[in-house]
Amino acid sequence: MKVLQIIQQDNEKFIPIRSICEQLGIAYQPQIDRLKKDPIMGSVVTLRVSTGADGKQYEMVCIPFKYAFMWLSKINAQNVEEEARPGLIAAQTKTYDLLWDSLVSYQNYVEYRNHSIEEQIAVRDAYRIDFNQAKDRLTEAEHELKARLAVSFDNYLENRSQLQLNFNEGSEVPS
Repeated sequence: MKVLQIIQQDNEKFIPIRSICEQLGIAYQPQIDRLKKDPIMGSVVTLRVSTGADGKQYEMVCIPFKYAFMWLSKINAQNVEEEARPGLIAAQTKTYDLLWDSLVSYQNYVEYRNHSIEEQIAVRDAYRIDFNQAKDRLTEAEHELKARLAVSFDNYLENRSQLQLNFNEGSEVPS
């Protein structure tokens, strides 16, 4: 395809249908008729004033630029001039790819996000189990520490004076 003419009016971009039809080598009026009959395109076909190739002002049938690729995707590439066919097919392919990506990418994102969240929940749960076990061990250690802190000198002497018998070696060992 050659250069795409774009008309900027009312903060929106429009493309004239005639120039595209000429570049593709397809009949202009049947395209206008198809656009007007289309349930979506029919509501956006409009007349815009623009400068023609001869420098004069003309009223041109246009569609908003954002609809151009969907219109182009509906044109049968076998009906366009051979030299314009690769450009049209490239635009159609890109349109299909973008449409696919926009519809499927969100689903891929949802699947990725859910999988990622499930993995992180498993990691968190494992840490939570480790934490709870560590907390239990810490509580036991604190109780043992309190018990040892509570031992007075008298308790020490009292317990130390008791002899423990070590039956394996047959000797007495003070505790």
